[in-house]
Amino acid sequence: MSRFVLLIGPPGAGKSTISKRAKQRGLNAVDLEDFGHGTSGHGARQRAAEKLIKEQKGDGFVIVAMADIDPAIFPKDSARIMLLPSHDIYLKRLQNRDALLPHKKGQEGKERKYAEFTEWSKKFEYVIHNNSTPEDTLEKILAYISGRR
Repeated sequence: MSRFVLLIGPPGAGKSTISKRAKQRGLNAVDLEDFGHGTSGHGARQRAAEKLIKEQKGDGFVIVAMADIDPAIFPKDSARIMLLPSHDIYLKRLQNRDALLPHKKGQEGKERKYAEFTEWSKKFEYVIHNNSTPEDTLEKILAYISGRR
């Protein structure tokens, strides 16, 4: 059975970027935001996650970048990884992301979301304080996955 590697974190944490880097390296990766943005796209992202779970076969793993899908819908053996940059890096990334990706601009409650994810991170099996490059963060993820096998 395939393993799911769930990348969770606040907006601007690097989930989509890591997913893209993984795909560039030939890894199986899905960014659920590709199925809809903002609150209007939640249903489409939920359906995409459910379909992914149902259809995933094989012995490999799939990296799933997700922000607002409950990780509990995935199998219990899924790796749950919180991406949580430092607060200053988080704000800088949001500013850059909003300039480059207008469809993601305007996500409200940045400070509240960051605080919620910081609190939630205390319950995670693995937290990556990704203040470095996407490549370095992906390497940390792959090392973690390798150690779980």
